[in-house]
Amino acid sequence: MATATPGGVGCGNGTLDPGEECDDGNTADGDGCSSQCRSELIPGTRHRFGKRECFHEWLAPPVLAVDAHGLPSNRLDCTDDDPTCDHGAAAGDEACTFHVALCFNVVDTRRIDVHTGAPMCMPSDVERLYLMTRSRFANQDSPDATDEANRDALDAALAGIGAVERGECTRDDSTAPRLCSVDAECDTSPGSGDGTCRGRLLAFVPPLVDQGVCTGFADVVVPLTRVGVVLQRGEKWIRLRTMPEHDPVTGECRAGDTDFLRLYCDPQP
Repeated sequence: MATATPGGVGCGNGTLDPGEECDDGNTADGDGCSSQCRSELIPGTRHRFGKRECFHEWLAPPVLAVDAHGLPSNRLDCTDDDPTCDHGAAAGDEACTFHVALCFNVVDTRRIDVHTGAPMCMPSDVERLYLMTRSRFANQDSPDATDEANRDALDAALAGIGAVERGECTRDDSTAPRLCSVDAECDTSPGSGDGTCRGRLLAFVPPLVDQGVCTGFADVVVPLTRVGVVLQRGEKWIRLRTMPEHDPVTGECRAGDTDFLRLYCDPQP
């Protein structure tokens, strides 16, 4: 059987032809599907592509490196003031500004189940998002001002596709933690005053079931590290845990997808 050559006739026609990983109807780079009809989405897993990987994937163009499995790497390296990857408005700001979007319920054909011939991962009903931004992720007690600004930028991007800030009930008799906005929503009986709503997460209410939904780009800033008068590499990590709705029958938590994005900014040589 003849197969279409990526980037040749058929690529950009909006139809997924043989040999293509994606086809969004154009031949532009940086929108999730490249001019060669290769997916630019970053799975973000630290392990092999799994059955829940497509619940969420990152988009952070340009794709500069691939991982050991041939997928866009979740490690992005940029040099300060390099216009191909540093989207900051000011030169000499001693920081790299990455454009990061978040995509949910991706129809990802890059990994196929050998038994069924279908994509290994199928979209789900995404409900809860647990987002963390840190300098090194580990060995740090609290985020700094840049981490907070990055978190706010990502929160705003998620709000643009309908995510709302919520907490979880921590003192009630439900099988699974309930989403809440105030303590009263967690009362064991109306007006009892014994409810506790805690935490900070983003949620889709109702759960997001649409396929291929991406946020707009958020500006994520990675400052260089200054040691005396010497500028050194800066580093930021983003962690997102994407959870489907709890089992509607048992109320039990269903397994989700945890993704990392590692961003590095190097000084000019």
